[in-house]
Amino acid sequence: MFREAPRSFALVAAVFLAESFAHAQSAPRADAGVAARDSGAASAQTPSGPSVTLRFRYAQGARLRYAVRSSQTAQGLSSNINQTLELETQRVQPDGAADQRARTVAFTMESGALPQQQRQLLQQAMLGAVFQFRVDPRGRVVSRQPVQGLQGSLVELGDQVWQTVEGSLPALPQAPVAVGGSWTDTKQVRFALGAARLVMRMDLTYTLRELRRSPQGQTAVIGVAMNLTVAQGVGAPNVTVSGSGRATGEVQFHVERGVLQRANSSLNLDVNFTSRGTRQQTMRMSATSDLSLQN
Repeated sequence: MFREAPRSFALVAAVFLAESFAHAQSAPRADAGVAARDSGAASAQTPSGPSVTLRFRYAQGARLRYAVRSSQTAQGLSSNINQTLELETQRVQPDGAADQRARTVAFTMESGALPQQQRQLLQQAMLGAVFQFRVDPRGRVVSRQPVQGLQGSLVELGDQVWQTVEGSLPALPQAPVAVGGSWTDTKQVRFALGAARLVMRMDLTYTLRELRRSPQGQTAVIGVAMNLTVAQGVGAPNVTVSGSGRATGEVQFHVERGVLQRANSSLNLDVNFTSRGTRQQTMRMSATSDLSLQN
């Protein structure tokens, strides 16, 4: 298991960071209220200035494209990914939630973690996968459909990709928030690492750092701090897996349009393996990601 873990985890990490914060379809329209489960109301420690309501705004037929650059290092093996993501709003529900379709329209990868043939398979899988889901105005996924366009062993990969997408969507606060105000959210991502099936818990704290004004409108600058905890699910008999880490990032959100403009993140994670009769081994990973709106 340990021999396979670095490559497997590097692959999961690549997908996780490449999809980080990838979300939004918008056009100006009235705010549509709140739906689905609650991810925490805004709470302020040192708020100042007027409060603002942050909501994604959806319009049927709208398409947004994001350029994503990410890099990952695990056990001395590095990967770099460049891709273009397209998000299309197919339908807007009466409660303001949107049925969306996400797909990768361009994908390149440089990696010492995967042979060329596996990189090509990953590229084909990413270009062929279609993710359809319903998301509410606060960025919370209400429901999703099975990943389309993948067969055989790639189905599991596609499901892992989807979970990283869902786990990475920024959750907006329920109540209006002023600069300095914070709110929290907790999410989980399930993924494979060798023979083990693991669960990563993400405890997030968002803080509204700044409201920037420009001729194009108002931008909310949101800081993101994340505590990561990895726990073993099933598989890998006689092997115990645990891990912890931290991530930080920043989101720039256009208030009037209700659209994500840019996001970046930086992550450090240690995963520990302990099997019967052996001492603990630790795999260390770091990653960065940058996403920017292209239209």
